[in-house]
Amino acid sequence: MHKEIQTQIDTKPISIKNLNINFEQKSIYKDFSIDFQENKITAILAPSGAGKTTLLKAISKQEKNSSFLFQNPRLLPWKTVFENLTLPLENTNLSKEEIKQRGEYFLAQVGLLDRKKDFPKTLSGGEKQRVAMARSFAYPSSLLLMDEAFQSQDLGLKLKLMEDFLQLANSENKTVILVTHDIREAICLADRIIVLKGSPNQIKMDIQNPLEKENLSVKVKYTSKLSLEIEEQILKIFLE
Repeated sequence: MHKEIQTQIDTKPISIKNLNINFEQKSIYKDFSIDFQENKITAILAPSGAGKTTLLKAISKQEKNSSFLFQNPRLLPWKTVFENLTLPLENTNLSKEEIKQRGEYFLAQVGLLDRKKDFPKTLSGGEKQRVAMARSFAYPSSLLLMDEAFQSQDLGLKLKLMEDFLQLANSENKTVILVTHDIREAICLADRIIVLKGSPNQIKMDIQNPLEKENLSVKVKYTSKLSLEIEEQILKIFLE
């Protein structure tokens, strides 16, 4: 059992004001403004190709103290699991001992401490994503940006990864902004759900997730009646 890591991170509300982005003469965002609550998980839903990743890039340029979790785990094949996880920590003010402690603690949190000396080629797809997830939480940032982080996994593994993510998110002091086109994923993970649509993008729905207060597992949320009702509301917006 590893001693819990306590990291003092100052968080704050995040605001994007009057964002304007064009791509190939197409307006993606025009005078777009949005606020994000600190220490909450906000899911942004939009169709594929609508500019979700573009929005994350704009946020990361403004908020420098950010960590990332992508669909691709982005592990360096010539470095061990432990080295991949701790590499971003080398550019912080943490001591070598603190880096070692954080690395081992977060690997233990995702059940991979016994694989710390292994190389990525020996890991399954789900294990690689767990390393990437642990790395994103190990880095002492106030903001975590997630870009379709669970899309490449089959449903069973995806639900397990989402459960692991929530356990980490509930124990760490981070504001999380995730973008996805998977409605059920947003419902299972987020405190707040925002739906974007249009050209340029506009906020079509902005709700506090009614399932957020329920102490339910991801699997139960995924198949719950309320989840299906929320999904139906969002689908109607996408199909308008």
